[in-house]
Amino acid sequence: MLKRFEALKPEKKDRIINAALMEFATKDYDTASTNAIVTEAEIGKGMLFHYFGSKKELYLFLYQHVVRLATEEVFAELDLSQGDLLIRWRHLTFLKLEMTKKHPMIFEFAAIANKEEAADVKQDIALINQQILVEYGEEKLFHGLDLTLFKEELDAQKAIHIIIWSIDGFVAAEKKRMEKPFFQEQSEIENMLIRMDDYISILRRALYKEAFH
Repeated sequence: MLKRFEALKPEKKDRIINAALMEFATKDYDTASTNAIVTEAEIGKGMLFHYFGSKKELYLFLYQHVVRLATEEVFAELDLSQGDLLIRWRHLTFLKLEMTKKHPMIFEFAAIANKEEAADVKQDIALINQQILVEYGEEKLFHGLDLTLFKEELDAQKAIHIIIWSIDGFVAAEKKRMEKPFFQEQSEIENMLIRMDDYISILRRALYKEAFH
């Protein structure tokens, strides 16, 4: 059935995707209304199910579509030739934050979907996440890292985990402090990165042979 949707003109496809995103990003799966989606998309309800077959199929298509879109955009910008994990992970963090500002509705939907308890879609969301993790996971993120930067007495894999847990944990704490799931203003991102750089300096002194690189 998705072939029918993919065959539509781009503007109509975008209208349907945006209408579904507006509904699913503001309501949980069970309460989200396909009536609201077809009204916003300006199509008949029969046509929506002609394209997708069911509400579940639409929901899972939309989740995979937007998560893959955001992931591909991030990886298109991420410099994987940078061997310094601290620099690479800072850049990755920046790109993610920029993406949340650029596509706030996508991240609202992704946040809701990953907390979804509806049995109809919960397991499928986990499977989609696992599939994307395989495609864009550790093997790609860590490819080409210069492990010689770490102090010789350290276990490089544990040092990598310390860096990731520290930076990701800092960002999570910042979001919690601001009581919102993502940053909306450029100044918020810039100020957060300045604060994060203090922690990155500590990590560099603790884990690297050279404090400056």
